[in-house]
Amino acid sequence: MSGRSSVCLLKGDKHIPQKLQTIRDTPKKFFYRGVLPSPSLVSVAFVGSRAATKRCMDMTRSCAYSLARSSVAIVSGGALGIDTAAHQGALDADGYTIAVFGCGLDISYPINNHALFERIYASNGLLVSIVPDGTSPKRGLFPKRNRIIAGLSDMVVVTEASARSGSLYTVDAALDYGRLIAAVPGSVGTDQLLAQGAVPVTSSEDIQQALAGKFKRLEIKLPSYHSIEGRVLNELTVDIGKTCNDVAQNTNIAIGDVIRALMHLTTHRLVVLLPGRKYARTNFVEQQIASYKQ
Repeated sequence: MSGRSSVCLLKGDKHIPQKLQTIRDTPKKFFYRGVLPSPSLVSVAFVGSRAATKRCMDMTRSCAYSLARSSVAIVSGGALGIDTAAHQGALDADGYTIAVFGCGLDISYPINNHALFERIYASNGLLVSIVPDGTSPKRGLFPKRNRIIAGLSDMVVVTEASARSGSLYTVDAALDYGRLIAAVPGSVGTDQLLAQGAVPVTSSEDIQQALAGKFKRLEIKLPSYHSIEGRVLNELTVDIGKTCNDVAQNTNIAIGDVIRALMHLTTHRLVVLLPGRKYARTNFVEQQIASYKQ
């Protein structure tokens, strides 16, 4: 992607994609190359293993192709494996796709996908980053990249994942933003999501039906209101993060018990960890908290 300069938009700029303007952590800077999406565009993100099986690669490519033919934008992270299959499916359908980088847009990472990124740009797709040109890929940037993937999407589909897959961080962000979650059966990580109520996907029709509101959103059981986890969850809010010490002081719960409760709540996707080691409830919990207190 050398030879082209990225366009930088600052937080508050009306041209930043509308979906990102509505999340709690809208990026302070938004770098892009290509064509920005229209506010009304429906978008689906595909995430999953870099070393994906052929079955899941084919499933991802097929679903992305069918959705793109129906004018649904395809979002992914430009990585090898599932990400690549999603972008390729959209491009093969002459559709619109967005690749979110974990580095500057002048750096093709992974290098094997240089031609893919050029193809996305040439097809009037969109390349996105929250860091300026010249920024090398760093481990700490990829969780932020994953939150942008979730923020740009109406729905996140996990097609293959291990129990500790980085794709599940994208799911956490998607829950935080109130997005739909779907998963393809057949891997440890996706089966875990399905057990929690994610939309099962065996074809693009399942995704279309979910987008049309024919499936319930992911439903995760809340802890007992009077348990330690419940008291900690009730102390948190969706707007302002609190540290472990804040929670312990406000609830009179021992700090060790607070830490264990927060680890449990985070693992079960009820709480999200924010910058500064602060915790907040996800939007998913916020939607249920009123009935939870009764």
